[in-house]
Amino acid sequence: MGAHLRIDPRLPAPFQRLRAAAWASNFGDGVRNAALPLIAAGLDGSATTVAVVAAAGTLPFAVLGLAAGTLAGCRSSCRHTPSASS
Repeated sequence: MGAHLRIDPRLPAPFQRLRAAAWASNFGDGVRNAALPLIAAGLDGSATTVAVVAAAGTLPFAVLGLAAGTLAGCRSSCRHTPSASS
């Protein structure tokens, strides 16, 4: 049942450390995403408050992700695309 979670011992040690770190980070994000709305529900009990707290927990990732993607795309295309202006 949990065979897909087993770490292959043939993989290099740095990759195993990277996979463990990624797993720990994803687990922490899941706990945060579950805990923030539950804490808001315990404090206020309003559905609106719970929805606002849940949205506020994911909003920074969406905004920063769009900005970082735009910046990376601009730098990548500006560096490799010849300019038409003289």
